[in-house]
Amino acid sequence: MFARAALLMALGLRPAAGDCPSWGKPFPSNLAGSGKISFASLYDVTYYDQYKVVEYSDTLSFYAASHREASLQGTRIPPMVLYQCGTTKPTTSMPGVPSNARFFEIPVKNATVGWGGPLIFLELLGVSQSIDLIDIRTISSPCMQLLEVCYPETHIPTSLPDWSANPDWTNRASRTDVVFTDSWGSGWGGDATKDVPFEISFDPGSLSRAEWIKFMALFYNEEAQAEHIFEQVKADYNALKAIGDQLRTDASTEYNGAQPKVMFVGQRGSSNAVTNAVYKTQLITDAGAQVVPLPTVAPAGCSFTDNTDGARMMSCDIPAGDAAFRAVLAEADVIIDESSLWPDYDPAKYRGFATIYNVTTDQVPALARNPPNIFRLDGQVSDAFGDGNSVGSSWFDIQQSEPQQTLAGLMEAIWDRDFTSTCGQKYLWRVSDLNAQNVVGHQDCPLYSAQGQNDCQSLHDRLHTPPMCSPGNVFQTMTTTTVQSQEASAACGAGGALALAALVFAPFWGPYFQFHQPAMFARAALLMALGLKPAAGDCPSWGKPFPSNLAGLDKISFANLYDVTYYDQYKVIEYSATLAQYHPSWHPEASLRGTRVPPMVLYQCGTTKPTTSMPGVPSDARFFEIPVKNATVGWGGPLAFIELLGVSQSIDMVDIRTISSPCMQLLEVCYPETHIPTSLPDWSANPEWTNRASRTDVVFTDASGTGWGGDATKDVPFLVSLDPGSLSRAEWIKFMALFYNEEAQAEHIFDQVKADYNALKAVGDQLRTDASTEYNGAQPKVIFVNSGTTNTVANAAYKTQLITDAGAQVVPLPAVAPAGCTFSTNTDGTKTMRCDIPAGDAAFTSFLAEADVIIDESSLWPDYDPAKYRGFATIYNVTADQVPALARNPPNIFRLDGQVSDAFGDGNSQGMSWLDIQQSEPQQALAGLMEAIWDRDFTSTCGQKYLWRVSNPSAQNVVGHQDCPLYSAQGQNDCQSLHGRLHVPPMCSAGNVFEPLETTTTVASQEASVACRVGAALSLAAVLVPFWA
Repeated sequence: MFARAALLMALGLRPAAGDCPSWGKPFPSNLAGSGKISFASLYDVTYYDQYKVVEYSDTLSFYAASHREASLQGTRIPPMVLYQCGTTKPTTSMPGVPSNARFFEIPVKNATVGWGGPLIFLELLGVSQSIDLIDIRTISSPCMQLLEVCYPETHIPTSLPDWSANPDWTNRASRTDVVFTDSWGSGWGGDATKDVPFEISFDPGSLSRAEWIKFMALFYNEEAQAEHIFEQVKADYNALKAIGDQLRTDASTEYNGAQPKVMFVGQRGSSNAVTNAVYKTQLITDAGAQVVPLPTVAPAGCSFTDNTDGARMMSCDIPAGDAAFRAVLAEADVIIDESSLWPDYDPAKYRGFATIYNVTTDQVPALARNPPNIFRLDGQVSDAFGDGNSVGSSWFDIQQSEPQQTLAGLMEAIWDRDFTSTCGQKYLWRVSDLNAQNVVGHQDCPLYSAQGQNDCQSLHDRLHTPPMCSPGNVFQTMTTTTVQSQEASAACGAGGALALAALVFAPFWGPYFQFHQPAMFARAALLMALGLKPAAGDCPSWGKPFPSNLAGLDKISFANLYDVTYYDQYKVIEYSATLAQYHPSWHPEASLRGTRVPPMVLYQCGTTKPTTSMPGVPSDARFFEIPVKNATVGWGGPLAFIELLGVSQSIDMVDIRTISSPCMQLLEVCYPETHIPTSLPDWSANPEWTNRASRTDVVFTDASGTGWGGDATKDVPFLVSLDPGSLSRAEWIKFMALFYNEEAQAEHIFDQVKADYNALKAVGDQLRTDASTEYNGAQPKVIFVNSGTTNTVANAAYKTQLITDAGAQVVPLPAVAPAGCTFSTNTDGTKTMRCDIPAGDAAFTSFLAEADVIIDESSLWPDYDPAKYRGFATIYNVTADQVPALARNPPNIFRLDGQVSDAFGDGNSQGMSWLDIQQSEPQQALAGLMEAIWDRDFTSTCGQKYLWRVSNPSAQNVVGHQDCPLYSAQGQNDCQSLHGRLHVPPMCSAGNVFEPLETTTTVASQEASVACRVGAALSLAAVLVPFWA
């Protein structure tokens, strides 16, 4: 196949569908059939010998501005070092230990659980013996309710009847080893050094929320158990999702093959709302349905807001927006009503959907259906606690750990008689049946005894079994036997005699225990036999040793951006719910606005195109033959990754006007036909672009339709700009690699970029508290700002991560929006502040006054000419007396357009490297930012590239095709080498050099190479190909 492609190439012919380009690699056999690989950006874990370092991503890294502890409001959540009991507590001089870390000895012995979210994962892992304190009032798990019956001292309410903090709670919590809270301070224990925010509610994915079992497992060395549980949950969820995909177009359902529309709604105060958080829309989509689309423009009486997960919400005032809200309800086939029944969730108090939303059956088809397709979320609740007003809803505690049960129940609600799961309905109840709600109490735990002989001890080591809801699926328990657990068990069984021996001989065993973990666990069991709690340094008998298989491993990242599933000769890519929609307003193709970006099936050239009857192939998938032969590149973001992978030979068309890469500019000189502008001078779409793009195999665009090619079946949104992480944006090289079978190359490049970035980050961590810098050991404050019709704090998550990783801190936003200013939420969930001009000038000036370094993003588009920069003082109406960063000599004011392309065509079109290249090389961006912040105290090996100090206009670097190493001043440009050239990413930490991937030549590539070298003779032989077939 590859040889045949080479023969065609020798004749100057393009490979046809089914043929492979000679430079393409074969399908990666090492990945064939290997299953799903997930990519995400929520927290990182780095394993060292006997400790782990946990760092929250920028998505999760700040306490809420409303946190009950004022000193924590808006501050960064620091990293955590989890070190093995029986070992020495790590110090900041040890590898990877941040200077601002919190330290926790593991496995955790005594935990305070501040809210229901973390609790179910403790139960799933069978480590509830560590629970020292919990407020049981709103907990719905039957066995956790039994825990309070067995051990009443574990329960203390977090608040008093007037909702003020309960001092008994904080006093007791401060004596435990860890307090699991959240960024709002739910269950706050009063001691920040023991605080661990369990940030599951920030995770936008329905399935990935269940993956937070892995976070909890870190504190108990239960990684293997967590992986085992999650893999089964994931398999069950995906099996249900596959059924949903079949039902989506099944003509025998009540929807007659049409895709039903579903929505979540609620009423809060004086408004009705569409509550379409990302995890809910993902559940709807995975159930085989579709989300009721919001209108493009907010209707009268309604307004749009962005949820913390980036989802767009709509709120309609009562009564001004009633008509518009009814119109949205009228589109739904199924409606989930979230109107409040708190605190007792009593169905008898439900006033009815028609009454609550002021609608009739004539207006809302879902209400008119018999029975009505209106459901509520409080299908399972706890029985009343204490005064009878405290009731827990399983949707808020258990549901996040078992998305397969949630999906199954939603599918039963949507598809009714056409689908029944093996685990039944749990979270939803149809509002026409007030008896459908299930009330559970401690008596529903299998360990409960009506005779009062509850099996309390078994509560501790009981693994809660997650439900399996797809046909024929049964949960398989992981069975492990370790030397340590055997010894501990034997020690416990020996009873009083060994307990006495423990007391007598423990002082002599001390040195032995320090170096021998099995003995450490046995000693803990002896202490337990006497009813004593293990002291610091001792291990609980039920705890597992530090996982030796993970010791010394590099960073493991967890994320939620896209999934890839490998089959024999095809791959299925599915965007996560975070990225799954086209922009509702800006996309040039009206029919795509607000719709879901469908899955993609990439199948190997020379193989049969997959069909929807084959494993894992969704019914709405787009199909692409790989390696891609002819690609349209709609904007600069994908281009840098194509160049990094050395596959630019596939580029058939690109608008070069705003591209800053010198070698990609040379591509246009070598092959002028590759350049067509996407738009005409009046900014309307260029029909020549869409005509040509529609003839290529793939068009790399984005969710807003940048470079839209006119054919949705060829559209691949490259959504790097939606990734909130600075380093994880570079990982999008792996996404691009999927289209070229370049996974190994992508992994190799990214690993070196990551290592370089982390080496710089370690330097930043040292500088953070270095008293010899100009900041005298204080942590400098940095801010990105912009000015247009308003002055804006431009603190996207990836920028704040760069600042933090550089060893600095972000200038914190005020807790309350000052006069003339408003808060809004970025698409990545970060809070930003806009100040009107001039009403908010005073507030914005006081904010600028806090910064040691300021990055000014005010626009110089389209030519980025430093001579046109009006000066920071003029743009923001400030003086050096007001802004210390401006008063400094030289001023600590920088801009992002430090490298731009030379002018193209009319002289007004220039590319800016921050917008195209920067996302692929965060190590260079971090190094430059560190140089800007630390000045004489830090110099990188790759120099400044993206930033320039505004006091030096000549610092901007203008690059053109003549700066590509393959350019020849004599006009003999090495154009052919452009195609196979791997762009070498810069390495910016001391002593680091990029190492190219050494590849083993495959049989196919050998055949292609031979075929190409033979040349003219084999060109003639190519004519005979039809006879050889």
